[in-house]
Amino acid sequence: MALYLVTPRSTILAADANQLINILQQPSGGQEIGKYQCQGNSYISGGFISYFAQSLSRVSVPVSATLDTTDQAPTNVNTPTTPGFTSGGFRIHETTTGITASGKAGGGYVLQY
Repeated sequence: MALYLVTPRSTILAADANQLINILQQPSGGQEIGKYQCQGNSYISGGFISYFAQSLSRVSVPVSATLDTTDQAPTNVNTPTTPGFTSGGFRIHETTTGITASGKAGGGYVLQY
């Protein structure tokens, strides 16, 4: 689906309404593909670095997410996990592998609804 700009004060077309509905509410079985970059510091080994990734849907809650690390291999952290699904996004957690570690990882995600 291609997104396009809706001009203020213009006639609202059926395609505009469909675009809005398709973004805000994902059907069961729907998917969303995006990118994430999570980085930060932890001063204890095993500490969490956390990042909230916003999703396109503002109504539907994802049921699962698959992360890859193709853009940034995990550095000083374990493979990221995805707890905390809400409407509007989900949380990405990384746990550090050392003390005062500057951890980072990044890549693509696929949300399942």
